[in-house]
Amino acid sequence: MKNSETYTVSLLIPAYNEKENIRELLNRLLKQKIDDFILKEIVVIASGCTDGTEKIVKEFDESKVRLLVQPTRDGKAPAINFFLKNASTDIVIIQSADTLPVDDYTINNLLKPFRNEKTGLTAGRPIPLNNSRKFTTLINSSLWHLHHRVSSGCPPKVGEIIAFRNIIQTIPEKTAADEESISALIQQKGYEAVYVPDAVVCNKGPEKISELIKQRKRISIGHLWIKKNQNYIVPSMNILRLARVLIDEIIENPKKLLTLTPLIILEVIIRLSAAYDFYIRKRNDYIWERIGSTKKLA
Repeated sequence: MKNSETYTVSLLIPAYNEKENIRELLNRLLKQKIDDFILKEIVVIASGCTDGTEKIVKEFDESKVRLLVQPTRDGKAPAINFFLKNASTDIVIIQSADTLPVDDYTINNLLKPFRNEKTGLTAGRPIPLNNSRKFTTLINSSLWHLHHRVSSGCPPKVGEIIAFRNIIQTIPEKTAADEESISALIQQKGYEAVYVPDAVVCNKGPEKISELIKQRKRISIGHLWIKKNQNYIVPSMNILRLARVLIDEIIENPKKLLTLTPLIILEVIIRLSAAYDFYIRKRNDYIWERIGSTKKLA
């Protein structure tokens, strides 16, 4: 087994019409301070982009940022597989194109646990940027806080940014929750998935309730697909684990019942609707509609 000093790393950014955020994301990634690991490449896969995303990526030094182009948009998982089939580094990081690292040590912190040979995957902590008092903002903040609490257990709930050992050649092309599919594959090979709460990225939640419902429903359907096709229960789909987190939240701060109640009601309705669509209507949105209000962070 290699020492961490010799581990090479690729950072992959799948992108579809991400011109609002891609320049700032790449600038921040190029400023990352990484101690022991070697960040060999940052790769942007532009899939069917029509908004000038590719042009922005080409402005960067090719020795630091590499652009791969897919003429059509076939889904995020096929884009990841397009990269994985030729990936040569020891570790692969996948970061959502509509997120930003909050400081210069996000990537370094994400990589540290790989010094342990048992670690196969690490997951960072997403924090929403929305700062208004809108209902959707309160819901998003509560959702990502619960995401953090659930992730503190084992295995963690993963999303937005993950790193994993380059030991899988492909992921299921019809998954709508690629990070969780990868987590399942890595764990099924006997490795541990580790949550890294100080590897923080920020994102932005939907501003409209209709967009939020659409996003949550798509994610729930994706989790049901993983349960059926990969025999893996995503941690946030574990009702007992989720119930313990909710009870702990309310015991620690009873006032949170006011914000958690509408979230719980909304989430139950969405999950029931998702179950109907998945099991009865055979729906699986692995190529999903872009939500514009989540894209501009800086």
